[in-house]
Amino acid sequence: MRMVEVETYLDGVAERGGLGILAGHSEWETVPPERVGAVVDAAHERGIEVTTVRGAVQPERT
Repeated sequence: MRMVEVETYLDGVAERGGLGILAGHSEWETVPPERVGAVVDAAHERGIEVTTVRGAVQPERT
């Protein structure tokens, strides 16, 4: 996805709430650390919490 498409997706997640899923792997040339950082920043700008898959399905127990 291009960054503009990621931002549109994140806008929808922020509007609807719930869980949004984006995947990438550091071994993929299309997912350099700078891109991951830009996506995380874009999510935070929209008030979206960022977590791992494990964190989403097994929230911390208190």
